[in-house]
Amino acid sequence: MSERVGATKRVVMADVARLAGVSAQTVSRVLSGKGPVREATRDKVMAAVEQLRYSPDPAAQVLASGQSRTIGVLMAGHMSYGRMRSYTAFERVQRLRNHFVVSATADPGDARNVLSALDYLHGVNVRAIVIMGQRLDAIHTLLPHLIHPTVVALNAEIPAAPVSRVAVDQKGGMIALLDHLTDQGCERIVQVVPDSEDVDAVVRRRIFRAYCDERGLYPRTIPVPNWGCADGEAAGTTLASEESFDAILAGNDNIAIGVASALGEIRDMVAGRDYALTGFDDIEVAAFQRPGLTTVHQDYADLATAISDEIDHLLTTGEHRVTTLGTKLITRGSTEGFSR
Repeated sequence: MSERVGATKRVVMADVARLAGVSAQTVSRVLSGKGPVREATRDKVMAAVEQLRYSPDPAAQVLASGQSRTIGVLMAGHMSYGRMRSYTAFERVQRLRNHFVVSATADPGDARNVLSALDYLHGVNVRAIVIMGQRLDAIHTLLPHLIHPTVVALNAEIPAAPVSRVAVDQKGGMIALLDHLTDQGCERIVQVVPDSEDVDAVVRRRIFRAYCDERGLYPRTIPVPNWGCADGEAAGTTLASEESFDAILAGNDNIAIGVASALGEIRDMVAGRDYALTGFDDIEVAAFQRPGLTTVHQDYADLATAISDEIDHLLTTGEHRVTTLGTKLITRGSTEGFSR
């Protein structure tokens, strides 16, 4: 909702133009992306938009252009760290592009629930749809019923699907972690990862097994139900009774933190001293663990921008593309101080 001037006056385009020192037509060109505007002028207009917290009237825009300014997001699954960050960043990018975001959530294992969420988005007159999820079965349920241009944020192939896709290079991130561990001399690597059909869990299990097979390492995996600290703590309790590991490759940072907590509590073991430990995601607290957690950074702001760019490309050209974003290995004390 737009901020009001005083108690009653709604912020309108003329207010933005007055503050930026330009014409209302120039403000319209900046916000619509139509027509040439100098970069310095664009910056002044966007600064005024932010200062006044101006929001165009979506109903008026639809009447004027005949096109909806609303992008629908279907969230198939719980709001994990990555999806929460991606969604928040995506909404911010869309606001800067003069669009609004409406969302619906669904249980990916319930086909009727998934289709009901899609029907809701169809009913609110969206211009395009973004599907964020971890389950291929939910995607396949949705595909025959899509009637809007659609971008899927998913780290797995969807053969012959009439959608665009944006992914993060999970394989590259996993290989970087495993290469780092083997460079430290680790040979008895235990993976702790959810035993689920989540795409990221499936991909990370598969890459770990293939890597170990290629290098003659024993690919031991401890399955856990989910991606939380408590799941890691349960796995760490199991590992505390063993001597047969020198590294733990956790499915994400939360699992890694839980594993470290259990091993420290039960056996006074410290990551980076008694074993090597890695996570995945680079959540904020990873850098503040003692020692800091080695992990893989995924840039969720870049992901949100890439999804937005694919929407624009799809609406403009109708061409479906696949965009894959890279990851970055972040090494910290949980592995740097350890060697065999």
